[in-house]
Amino acid sequence: MSRTDWADSSITELSARLVDGDHDGLAECYHRWSGLIYTLALRSLGSPVDADDVTSQVFISAWTGRLRLTPSESALAWLIGIARHRIADKWAERSRATKIEGVAAAMTPTQQDSQEERIVLENCVETPPSHDVLSSSWPSTTTSPTKRFQSD
Repeated sequence: MSRTDWADSSITELSARLVDGDHDGLAECYHRWSGLIYTLALRSLGSPVDADDVTSQVFISAWTGRLRLTPSESALAWLIGIARHRIADKWAERSRATKIEGVAAAMTPTQQDSQEERIVLENCVETPPSHDVLSSSWPSTTTSPTKRFQSD
C-alpha cells in the first residue's frame, strides 16, 4: 500500500466518522488541519485575530453541517471549501463595517455645523414666524388655525 493510498483511505474514513457524528473524528480533523485552515485565513485576511475567528467558524460549520458531507468525499477538501466561504464572509463583514464607519463619520456634526444649527435655532426662537406666514402656508380651501381662532 502506497503512502497516498493510506492517506486517501484515512481521509475518507475520517469523513465517514464525521458524518456519523463522531466527536473524536471532528477532534482529529481539527488536529490534522486546523493549522492549514488558519494559514489560509491568515494569508487572505492578514489578521491573526480574524484568522482565529475563521478557523473556529470553519470547524463549527463542519460539525453543524456534517450531514452535507458525503462519506466518500475528502473531509480536507470539504473543510477548505468551508474555509473559503468563511473568509469571503469575513471580507464582506469588513466591507460593511468600513461603509458604516464612513457613514457615521459623515453624519457626525462638526463644531462648525453645531454652531450654525444653534444660531438658526436661536433666530427662530427670537423672531417667531409672522401671522401672515402661518396663514399663507395653509391651503386656500381650508381655514387656517389662526383665522379659525380669530373668528371665534
